[in-house]
Amino acid sequence: MWKIIVGLIICIISNIFLGMALSNLNKKFDKKAFKIGIKKAVYVFIGSGLLLAGSFFVPNIMVINIGGLNVNLIDGMKSIFTAGIVLYGSQSLNKLIKILNVKVDAKEVQEKETIPVPKENEIRVTK
Repeated sequence: MWKIIVGLIICIISNIFLGMALSNLNKKFDKKAFKIGIKKAVYVFIGSGLLLAGSFFVPNIMVINIGGLNVNLIDGMKSIFTAGIVLYGSQSLNKLIKILNVKVDAKEVQEKETIPVPKENEIRVTK
């Protein structure tokens, strides 16, 4: 799990620095946005570490329904962090393409088929 957390943080930081490089090239550097990005990376790292530590105390409790699948805290974190890696990784690659000024046919990949999970398998959280 730590590899996924560290991978996400690296992708966020990569995205921040590539964005900074791109904005410097365009002479539109925003110091405030840079600071916000760094704070975001630090908060994600600290929050994820705490969430991971908390998950060791309740490893088998199903806490969320993601895409029709009931998952525990660790699996939910893996899913969300993997999605974050995909998001920040693709943003970083697009920025790198612009910085290097190369022609690459890069498109988002989308899954065409999904398997629906019956409604009775969903966990509903009520407040």
